[in-house]
Amino acid sequence: MKNSRFCLAPRGAGIQSIRFFEALAVSTIPIYMGPKETKFPLDWIIDWDKACFRIDNSMSMNGEYMRIFDNLMIIPIDQLNEKRKYIFDIYNRYFLDQEVCRDLTYKEIERKYDEETKTAVPQ
Repeated sequence: MKNSRFCLAPRGAGIQSIRFFEALAVSTIPIYMGPKETKFPLDWIIDWDKACFRIDNSMSMNGEYMRIFDNLMIIPIDQLNEKRKYIFDIYNRYFLDQEVCRDLTYKEIERKYDEETKTAVPQ
């Protein structure tokens, strides 16, 4: 995987994909295959559109994913290397250190809780 520019990362048993995070660990550009509405961790900090590509389930069903693959092959290498550098930076900043990852996970839980309590309808 570390010698590849891209890695397919199909949705796993949950919403996320272990292959997605394995790709990040070696600065390979993940191509997430799953629901379009999937939210990735730390989405308030990380610009995931800058870090990866997505293929929605419907694109897999109707063959439209092939157009995306064709487009990936014509992206200039310097743009791909910028994306890989961004991946390297976010992985090392947010996911490599377990303490940082734990602290950010707590912050994400708090943020989601705050969002839910703000939108909850009083009964």
